[in-house]
Amino acid sequence: MRNAIWASRAQNGGTPGKVNLYVGKTAVKFNIPEAEAVDRLKDLIREHGKWIDTVPQAPLEAVS
Repeated sequence: MRNAIWASRAQNGGTPGKVNLYVGKTAVKFNIPEAEAVDRLKDLIREHGKWIDTVPQAPLEAVS
């Protein structure tokens, strides 16, 4: 089974406005400010070799 990498708001006594990051069911980063959470989650995905960059597509031409 693959380990999912995900984020969750700190709850049950956690600090408001903070996020914890998980790999599978294991929390690996704690109390990250919400403003930084997306970038830190992307970094964590890259660290685990699971980040895939999208390939830019050429714009579609209008059909007349």
